[in-house]
Amino acid sequence: DGEPLDHLGLLAPDIACPHCHGRLPQGFTEFPHSIFSLVGAPSCGKSNFLAILRDKLPKVLLNKLNVSFSDQDPEFNLTLNNRTQQILAASTVAEACLDKTQIAGADGFHKVVKDGKTLELPVPYFFFISDLLTPGKEISLCFYDNAGEHFLPTHVAENDTRIQHLKRAASLIFMFDPVSNKEFRRRLRHDEDAPQWELKYQDCQDVILAQIHNEIADLGSYVKRCRAPLAVVLAKSDLWMH
Repeated sequence: DGEPLDHLGLLAPDIACPHCHGRLPQGFTEFPHSIFSLVGAPSCGKSNFLAILRDKLPKVLLNKLNVSFSDQDPEFNLTLNNRTQQILAASTVAEACLDKTQIAGADGFHKVVKDGKTLELPVPYFFFISDLLTPGKEISLCFYDNAGEHFLPTHVAENDTRIQHLKRAASLIFMFDPVSNKEFRRRLRHDEDAPQWELKYQDCQDVILAQIHNEIADLGSYVKRCRAPLAVVLAKSDLWMH
């Protein structure tokens, strides 16, 4: 029937990366795909933003653009979908607080073996968008969420495989945290007991953005990659919407 079989003669429909042998999402080779890399300082709200985006994008794209948005492979998106449900189901601030994205060794990473070396790579989140008015226009979207420490100059590692998705990104989303910026903190009225106001890192966001610029340059194709669109998102709107 033209179906692939494993060495025991059982159906084996999954496909794997030829370099690391990790499983690839369904339809990976059938559709063009674009990578969106989410970057920013530690604790700036990247994971929260992505979790809320997972809830809002399907509604906005459908209502505004007649575009459907859905999981391409739910297994890859398990962590993100769980985070989204945690926020939406929370009845208190404490219940809505997400665990901080770890530098390595957590559920946001998976180990692969490439060229005899064991590497830790961030788990990508895969989604599928389709133009409902124009059949045949389908695209795979891939989101990467990294710990902010990966972009601090003090944590930079040569040929860091955890951030090499920057080289292939169709666009970068930089999360700007007003809480860690001294000018914003001076102007905002705030409740000192609110968890968002806990200052865990000094203001180094300009340094991080410069470091990301250098990382892209080090990964090659300097001129081409530095032309990738950069979106700047001002995080934690509940603190400054007034």
